[in-house]
Amino acid sequence: MSNPSITVRNALFGDLPSIHRLEKTSFSDPYPYSLLFNLLLRNPETFIVAQFEGDIVAYAISSIGEGDIGHVVSIAVLPSLRRRGIASMLMDVLEKKMVDAGARIFSLEVSEDNLSARNLYAKRGYLPKALLKSYYSTGKAAIRMEKRIWKSDTGAYSDLPPKTS
Repeated sequence: MSNPSITVRNALFGDLPSIHRLEKTSFSDPYPYSLLFNLLLRNPETFIVAQFEGDIVAYAISSIGEGDIGHVVSIAVLPSLRRRGIASMLMDVLEKKMVDAGARIFSLEVSEDNLSARNLYAKRGYLPKALLKSYYSTGKAAIRMEKRIWKSDTGAYSDLPPKTS
């Protein structure tokens, strides 16, 4: 679902105070400001924000590892605007940026008890790969999920494997 009043763009250093507030609102174990700063420094092309009426209402970060692995580091949407397609918009942009950077496998970790996020990722083709016990500093477990992207004979990318004869 697209929302014409939401715009997505690359994050800027001046956005970090708003991003950090959103981080603290969204997670019981939020990233410190310094980590968000370093993530933006290292991933300026894959750290994005969503704006609504000039305010940052969501953000997402991915990084590209060695080889063909892209990692979704974090995604957060203002609680009052969740379930409106904003997370999907951000994932669309992040996945395209990761493909453009050469990633063919996307991975992420999601809290085991965050069913809405797990369902979002499953609908996007992410499959559970591992249970990570005590992943968060709070002692909560996470689930590692992955999605593989395939290149077709026409050069297009899809999350479906190529058909074999």
